[in-house]
Amino acid sequence: MNEALRVERRDGPDGVDLYLSGPIDEDTLLAEGLGALGGRVRVHLAGVTRINSAGIRVWINTFRAVPPSVDLDFLDCPQIIVEQANQISNFIPRGRIASFYGPYACAPCRAREGVLIHVEAHREELRRGVAPEAPCPRCGQPMAFREFETEYFAFLDDER
Repeated sequence: MNEALRVERRDGPDGVDLYLSGPIDEDTLLAEGLGALGGRVRVHLAGVTRINSAGIRVWINTFRAVPPSVDLDFLDCPQIIVEQANQISNFIPRGRIASFYGPYACAPCRAREGVLIHVEAHREELRRGVAPEAPCPRCGQPMAFREFETEYFAFLDDER
Protein backbone atom coordinates (compact mmCIF):
# COMPACT_ATOMS: atom_id res chain seq x y z
CA MET A 1 0.00 0.00 0.00
CA ASN A 2 1.28 3.45 -0.92
CA GLU A 3 1.84 6.14 1.63
CA ALA A 4 -0.82 8.86 1.43
CA LEU A 5 -0.52 12.58 2.00
CA ARG A 6 -1.63 13.56 5.49
CA VAL A 7 -3.13 16.96 6.23
CA GLU A 8 -3.32 18.16 9.82
CA ARG A 9 -5.46 21.26 10.32
CA ARG A 10 -5.16 23.56 13.32
CA ASP A 11 -7.64 26.41 13.55
CA GLY A 12 -6.56 29.32 15.70
CA PRO A 13 -7.51 32.93 16.46
CA ASP A 14 -5.03 34.27 13.87
CA GLY A 15 -5.93 31.86 11.08
CA VAL A 16 -5.55 28.27 9.97
CA ASP A 17 -2.35 26.23 9.96
CA LEU A 18 -2.23 23.24 7.61
CA TYR A 19 0.59 20.72 8.02
CA LEU A 20 1.16 18.51 4.96
CA SER A 21 3.27 15.36 5.15
CA GLY A 22 3.89 12.57 2.68
CA PRO A 23 3.72 12.40 -1.12
CA ILE A 24 1.56 14.51 -3.41
CA ASP A 25 0.52 12.27 -6.31
CA GLU A 26 -2.45 11.00 -8.35
CA ASP A 27 -4.04 9.52 -5.21
CA THR A 28 -3.88 12.77 -3.25
CA LEU A 29 -7.22 14.27 -2.23
CA LEU A 30 -5.75 17.61 -1.22
CA ALA A 31 -8.89 19.76 -1.55
CA GLU A 32 -10.85 17.40 0.68
CA GLY A 33 -8.10 17.50 3.29
CA LEU A 34 -8.06 21.29 3.42
CA GLY A 35 -11.77 21.81 4.02
CA ALA A 36 -13.34 25.27 3.93
CA LEU A 37 -10.78 28.07 4.15
CA GLY A 38 -11.08 31.73 5.03
CA GLY A 39 -8.91 34.55 6.37
CA ARG A 40 -5.23 33.76 6.83
CA VAL A 41 -3.95 30.28 5.96
CA ARG A 42 -0.41 29.04 6.55
CA VAL A 43 0.52 25.87 4.68
CA HIS A 44 3.49 24.09 6.30
CA LEU A 45 5.28 21.87 3.78
CA ALA A 46 8.40 20.51 5.52
CA GLY A 47 6.85 17.03 5.62
CA VAL A 48 6.20 16.75 1.87
CA THR A 49 8.36 13.87 0.64
CA ARG A 50 7.77 13.99 -3.12
CA ILE A 51 5.49 15.32 -5.84
CA ASN A 52 4.92 13.81 -9.28
CA SER A 53 3.30 15.24 -12.43
CA ALA A 54 -0.21 14.13 -11.41
CA GLY A 55 0.41 15.61 -7.95
CA ILE A 56 1.43 18.91 -9.51
CA ARG A 57 -1.93 19.04 -11.30
CA VAL A 58 -3.76 18.26 -8.02
CA TRP A 59 -1.71 20.97 -6.23
CA ILE A 60 -2.34 23.69 -8.83
CA ASN A 61 -6.06 22.95 -9.15
CA THR A 62 -6.49 22.88 -5.36
CA PHE A 63 -4.78 26.19 -4.66
CA ARG A 64 -6.22 27.90 -7.73
CA ALA A 65 -9.70 27.16 -6.29
CA VAL A 66 -8.96 28.86 -2.94
CA PRO A 67 -11.08 32.03 -2.69
CA PRO A 68 -9.24 35.31 -3.37
CA SER A 69 -10.19 36.52 0.12
CA VAL A 70 -7.85 33.91 1.64
CA ASP A 71 -4.33 35.12 2.49
CA LEU A 72 -2.07 32.13 1.68
CA ASP A 73 1.46 31.67 3.00
CA PHE A 74 3.56 28.60 2.17
CA LEU A 75 6.10 27.84 4.89
CA ASP A 76 9.03 25.48 5.38
CA CYS A 77 9.08 24.56 1.68
CA PRO A 78 11.44 21.68 0.97
CA GLN A 79 13.70 21.73 -2.07
CA ILE A 80 11.20 19.69 -4.14
CA ILE A 81 8.57 22.43 -3.72
CA VAL A 82 11.04 25.25 -4.51
CA GLU A 83 12.13 23.42 -7.67
CA GLN A 84 8.51 23.10 -8.85
CA ALA A 85 7.83 26.78 -8.09
CA ASN A 86 10.86 27.67 -10.22
CA GLN A 87 9.97 25.39 -13.13
CA ILE A 88 6.19 25.85 -13.35
CA SER A 89 4.99 29.44 -13.59
CA ASN A 90 1.60 28.82 -11.94
CA PHE A 91 2.74 26.29 -9.33
CA ILE A 92 1.93 28.89 -6.65
CA PRO A 93 -1.23 30.25 -8.32
CA ARG A 94 -1.98 32.46 -5.32
CA GLY A 95 -0.14 33.41 -2.18
CA ARG A 96 3.58 33.46 -1.50
CA ILE A 97 6.43 31.34 -0.23
CA ALA A 98 7.27 32.74 3.20
CA SER A 99 10.07 30.32 4.11
CA PHE A 100 11.97 27.53 2.41
CA TYR A 101 14.90 25.19 2.86
CA GLY A 102 18.08 25.99 0.98
CA PRO A 103 20.73 23.33 0.30
CA TYR A 104 24.06 24.11 1.99
CA ALA A 105 27.33 22.21 2.35
CA CYS A 106 30.28 22.60 4.69
CA ALA A 107 33.70 22.01 3.09
CA PRO A 108 35.66 21.46 6.35
CA CYS A 109 33.44 18.70 7.80
CA ARG A 110 31.58 17.68 4.59
CA ALA A 111 28.14 18.15 6.18
CA ARG A 112 25.12 18.77 3.95
CA GLU A 113 22.20 20.58 5.51
CA GLY A 114 18.89 22.10 4.52
CA VAL A 115 18.83 25.56 6.10
CA LEU A 116 15.48 27.27 6.70
CA ILE A 117 15.43 30.71 5.07
CA HIS A 118 12.74 33.27 5.93
CA VAL A 119 12.00 35.37 2.86
CA GLU A 120 11.10 38.61 4.64
CA ALA A 121 14.28 38.55 6.73
CA HIS A 122 16.47 38.12 3.64
CA ARG A 123 14.34 39.51 0.78
CA GLU A 124 16.86 42.02 -0.60
CA GLU A 125 19.82 39.66 -0.71
CA LEU A 126 17.63 36.85 -2.15
CA ARG A 127 16.40 39.14 -4.93
CA ARG A 128 20.06 39.92 -5.75
CA GLY A 129 20.74 36.18 -5.94
CA VAL A 130 22.78 36.06 -2.75
CA ALA A 131 22.22 33.22 -0.27
CA PRO A 132 22.18 34.18 3.41
CA GLU A 133 25.19 33.16 5.43
CA ALA A 134 24.73 29.97 7.43
CA PRO A 135 27.11 28.43 9.97
CA CYS A 136 27.53 24.66 9.96
CA PRO A 137 25.60 23.10 12.84
CA ARG A 138 28.34 20.46 13.24
CA CYS A 139 31.57 22.47 13.18
CA GLY A 140 30.46 26.12 13.17
CA GLN A 141 32.31 27.03 9.96
CA PRO A 142 30.50 28.98 7.20
CA MET A 143 28.61 26.76 4.77
CA ALA A 144 28.30 27.31 1.00
CA PHE A 145 25.04 27.31 -0.93
CA ARG A 146 24.93 24.22 -3.18
CA GLU A 147 22.77 25.54 -6.04
CA PHE A 148 22.95 28.48 -8.43
CA GLU A 149 21.41 31.16 -6.25
CA THR A 150 19.79 33.23 -9.00
CA GLU A 151 18.03 30.11 -10.30
CA TYR A 152 17.06 28.74 -6.88
CA PHE A 153 15.56 32.07 -5.76
CA ALA A 154 13.78 32.75 -9.09
CA PHE A 155 10.36 31.98 -7.57
CA LEU A 156 10.56 35.37 -5.82
CA ASP A 157 10.14 37.06 -9.21
CA ASP A 158 6.78 35.32 -9.71
CA GLU A 159 5.16 36.22 -6.38
CA ARG A 160 1.55 37.26 -6.73
